[in-house]
Amino acid sequence: MRAKWFYRKAELNILQYLAIKPLISFILIIVFLIDEESPVAMILHGIVFISVMLSVYYLVLFYQVLKEELAFARPLLKFISVKGVLFFTFW
Repeated sequence: MRAKWFYRKAELNILQYLAIKPLISFILIIVFLIDEESPVAMILHGIVFISVMLSVYYLVLFYQVLKEELAFARPLLKFISVKGVLFFTFW
C-alpha cells in the first residue's frame, strides 16, 4: 500500500510539469501582449521554477527508490535524459 502511494505521488509530481508549463506559457503570451513589464510575469516564472524543481526532486526520489530493482535496465541514462529535457525546456 505504501509503495502504491509513493508511486502515485511521484507520478503526479513529475507529470504536473507537463500541465503547468504550457498553461503558464499561454498565460505569459497574453500578459506580454497586454504589458511587457508586468510583475505578473515574474510571478508566473516563479511558478514554473517551483514546478521544475518539484518535478526534478521527485525524479531523484523515484530513481533512488527503484535503482536496485531496475538495475537490469540501467535507468541512470534515461533518468539523466528526462532531467536534461526538463532543464533545457526550463531555460
